[in-house]
Parts: sequence; C-alpha cells; structure tokens
Amino acid sequence: MYVFFLQQECDKFQPWRVEKVMMEVLSERLHDFTYDPATCQSLAKELATDIQRRVKDFRWSRYRLVCQVTIGQQTHQGMEVASRCVWDHNLDTYASVSYNNKSVFAVAQCYGIYYE
Repeated sequence: MYVFFLQQECDKFQPWRVEKVMMEVLSERLHDFTYDPATCQSLAKELATDIQRRVKDFRWSRYRLVCQVTIGQQTHQGMEVASRCVWDHNLDTYASVSYNNKSVFAVAQCYGIYYE
C-alpha cells in the first residue's frame, strides 16, 4: 500500500519541475538572442518542442502535454498572456514562466492534461 502511494505521487504532474525545465530552456537559447521578427516564429516552435521533449523525460504516463511559447520584442511595453481551458481542476494543471533579456521577452506555458 505504501509503495503504491509513492508511485502515485511520482506519477503526478509537478509544475515546479516543469517550470525549472522551461526556465533552463529559455535561458540557454535566449540569453544573448537579439530580436529578429523573421526568426522568432520558428524559434518559438523550436523552444516549445524542446520544452515538451524535456518534460516527457519525467515519464508522467497519465498526462498529455501541450506546450506554447510566445516571443516578442522588448520595448518596455506591457503585455498580458491569458488562456482558458476546460478541464478537471483536481487532475489537470499547468506551469508558466517568463524570461527577459535586453532585446526579447518570452512566455512559456506547459499544460498537463490527465487522461485515463
């Protein structure tokens, strides 16, 4: 019974672990990146794919992952990123981080959607 409980806890989506991975990916790829509108679209896709690949390494077998990255030019403007989902508040969850350097800002989100 005790071992089963530990397995259940390890198999649960842990947002703090995902946030750490997302921040590592954004920091590695964007620390000296200069905004270029021609490459930001493909870079955002690459970052989302890289985040999803690394989060899959946690092997949460009961969760489907949806990752999204938004990149924009840093011009000291304000921006809000919002999302809506229909889900089970007891099982589904998400992680979100933001990253800034002198030239760009990025917001990454990863949703863990439970399935049976």
